Amino acid sequence: MKKTYKVLICSGACLTALLLPLAGLEILLPPVIALTGFMAAEWGLSYLMPVLLAGAAGILGSQAGFDNGALFFTPAAHTWCMLGCYAALLASAYVCLKFRLANRITLLSYAAILCIGIYLMLTIGSLLAGEPPYAGAVDYLQHADGGFAEALGSAYTQESRQMMQTIIGSVPDMLMMFTLAAAILLGFETFMFGRLFYRVFKASPRRMAELGRWRLPKSILIGTLITAAVCAAAFILKLSIAPALSYAMGLVFAVMYSVQGMAYITFILTRMRAGTGVRVVTWVLAMLFIPYSMIMLALLGIVEQITKKRDLVEAFERQAAMERRLRRKQDEYEKYGYTREDDPHGGADADDKNENDDNDPKRG
Repeated sequence: MKKTYKVLICSGACLTALLLPLAGLEILLPPVIALTGFMAAEWGLSYLMPVLLAGAAGILGSQAGFDNGALFFTPAAHTWCMLGCYAALLASAYVCLKFRLANRITLLSYAAILCIGIYLMLTIGSLLAGEPPYAGAVDYLQHADGGFAEALGSAYTQESRQMMQTIIGSVPDMLMMFTLAAAILLGFETFMFGRLFYRVFKASPRRMAELGRWRLPKSILIGTLITAAVCAAAFILKLSIAPALSYAMGLVFAVMYSVQGMAYITFILTRMRAGTGVRVVTWVLAMLFIPYSMIMLALLGIVEQITKKRDLVEAFERQAAMERRLRRKQDEYEKYGYTREDDPHGGADADDKNENDDNDPKRG
């Protein structure tokens, strides 16, 4: 590709990175990040800095004069968190694409950076004030509850108040789940756009394994046990962060093991030669029954990680294929009058056949 076209593409990425934060659409930055990582990895590191500076200017401009620290954050701290997340994603995209790291490492790096960035953006105000995470959101809803009570008066019944208090109590868990879900979805979006740009510009990305063959590393079980021990120790020591820590770590490992469960189901459907309709129905049902389906997939992933069912199935298939090949060869040998040496009756049958051939009057 000519350098002029490369400069035009880079200029378009810079303009997009500048305008999206100013319009309050930072959530649409993943395609720009993926394109920038591709340009820096394939065309040169000089294409990274302009997009980085343009995005930073857009983020700083979008936060200028922003004053809504009562909900989640203080404006300055929120701005620095967003800038750090943006810069870390660009650096991760460049490193992963430049050195052709494994696809799962690339995807996990995107998701981890986004998870940390979103978590800090939602909790930085509470953490700096020495309060529990998401305390700002809880206080905001408490004030809203008081406002509802004053505005509605007697119409605001005791049942309504109890329902509101239940919602307020579940806010930290819901925000933690939102953080993980958003990080996974945005990380996957960045990863897939990166592969798309490789195809658009006719480059060769790292080969992506089929989902049915994807599996977690062997060390994940050790990491699970260590994390469970840390969470148990936090409860034993009665630390204030114990519930939030155990909930967050449980969600993280549940997501990883549920992907393992999805890979195992895909493996089984492939072996059954299931059609597209069966696959679509399977995953639609899985989406409809979240979070119960996620729990079942996570349990299936744990069982598969321990028992290595896919390895056993593949070993059985290899053994069956080898036996079929040997059987075909045996049939070919018998067709031309040869017998297997390990056949217990082969020698006697061969001698009888030779004796009959000697007594045959038609033979000269």
